[in-house]
Amino acid sequence: MNVCILKLSVAAAIITLSFSASPSFASHGRGGDFNGDGYTDLAIGAPGESVDGVGSAGAVHVLYGSAAGLTAAGNQLWTQNSAGIQNTCEELDNFGNAVVSGDFNGDGYDDLAIGVRREDIGAIVDAGAVHVLYGSPSGLTSTGAQFWHENVEGIAAKCQDQDWFGSALAAGDFNNNGRSDLAIGVPGKLRSGFLGAGAVHVLYGHGAGLTSSGSQLWSQNTTGILGDCAIGDHFGDALAAGSFDGNGRDDLAIGIPQETVAGVFSAGAVAVLYGNSTTAGLTAGGNQLWHQNSPGIIDTCEHRDSFGTELAVGDFDRNGKADLAIGVFSEDIGTIRDAGAVNVLYGLSATDGLTSTGNELWTQADTSFEASTQPDVSFGWSVAGGDFNGDGYDELAIGAPGHSISGRVGAGVLHVLFGSEDGLYSKVGGNPVSQFIFQDLDGIADSCETNDQFAYSLLAGDFDSDGKMDIAIGVPNESLGMINRTGAVHVLRGQAGVDGDRGGLTTIGSQFWNQDSPGILDACEDDEGYGGSLG
Repeated sequence: MNVCILKLSVAAAIITLSFSASPSFASHGRGGDFNGDGYTDLAIGAPGESVDGVGSAGAVHVLYGSAAGLTAAGNQLWTQNSAGIQNTCEELDNFGNAVVSGDFNGDGYDDLAIGVRREDIGAIVDAGAVHVLYGSPSGLTSTGAQFWHENVEGIAAKCQDQDWFGSALAAGDFNNNGRSDLAIGVPGKLRSGFLGAGAVHVLYGHGAGLTSSGSQLWSQNTTGILGDCAIGDHFGDALAAGSFDGNGRDDLAIGIPQETVAGVFSAGAVAVLYGNSTTAGLTAGGNQLWHQNSPGIIDTCEHRDSFGTELAVGDFDRNGKADLAIGVFSEDIGTIRDAGAVNVLYGLSATDGLTSTGNELWTQADTSFEASTQPDVSFGWSVAGGDFNGDGYDELAIGAPGHSISGRVGAGVLHVLFGSEDGLYSKVGGNPVSQFIFQDLDGIADSCETNDQFAYSLLAGDFDSDGKMDIAIGVPNESLGMINRTGAVHVLRGQAGVDGDRGGLTTIGSQFWNQDSPGILDACEDDEGYGGSLG
């Protein structure tokens, strides 16, 4: 039967998904409208895709929204061998390891930035690069496409081996000029002599699109920035943009998951840079450094927690200021190793921005979750905010891709917490109201299998433009028939509450996409990692 699931009581070597310091592929926020028709579209990274015999060159599929939701009509397949795209496919490039949308030229059509974290620039190995495709009435096009890396004129710093430029991406209007800007994570960057200290570049949007004019380079050795560079910090491993102080200028949250805090190795931290009151963009003034030893923050720093592994924004209390969800995928819960957690910080006011007031810590040990805490679950590996029931409050979706179902290790699950004027909640009158989603639910195509890694990546978007956010759920290790780890994406629709229930995500009308779906360009192959990133 079809039921509403409301609860009322990567390259082959990369897509094997043994969990490490941070996700190999990024998941980000919310999708874009590339053809300007009012429906959110979906970009799906397949970083392990082989292209013209070149292994793990990578690809990105684009599905377009409609009144019926996402459709195969007019779908696109982009690679570095596509006409009009600079550069060419090379082995292990991992084109599509990260994808994010934003209107960089302010023409009303969203554009798409695509990370290629292992791109070689000349003889420089794994320097990394980012492609940008621009939107149009007919969707994304290679006309005016851009190719960015650290050797481009006007970009601060120069390419180095294992920089991984493009590992993480975030789009936001940091200078309030009506055009999106692009933040680019370079977590392997050498800074102040420290290998892997990490950095973030910011390119600003103008009428002709992104430009290196006025670009910025941020790291923990930038004047005024809190914290210090250290070996392997990986500043820039995760990024998210939102207006935490509600002043109309987006701010930037930067994950530093390997940051050592008070001698605690890889405890992790998050830096926050605020948009300037002028047109200059991001500034060091008032920047913040958050970790689990910050005053008022629930929990404390522990070795290998990796606070800041993943980041997402949403207005969970509907006060007009963005709130920040922070993945802590290696958090131990008691004696249970790497169970995972999510810290939530709330945007309070135009003067304070993010604050510890009312902050929350969510784990599967919360009795409202219909899942027992397990080791290696990695709850918080992926996070996404979106208003799934259309009540004006964003909900928070939390992926636990290592969770086991019925003995199938690493099948993966998704939890959803509801927003309210008091923030996120999971119970009413002592009764659980959070949602618990996995591939064995009625109405969801396919079923749980060992190491599927369901909810490895997440993206919210209103694909059918009905005023309620839907969610795309990446399953990059999904095997189909005899094809191993080819990957897939589920899409669940948002639903308004009826007769006193809270609505939320539903399995009714759910979709299941893979490269063998009718009308989709290309075909399933081993180790493609389709769904490893979503944007």
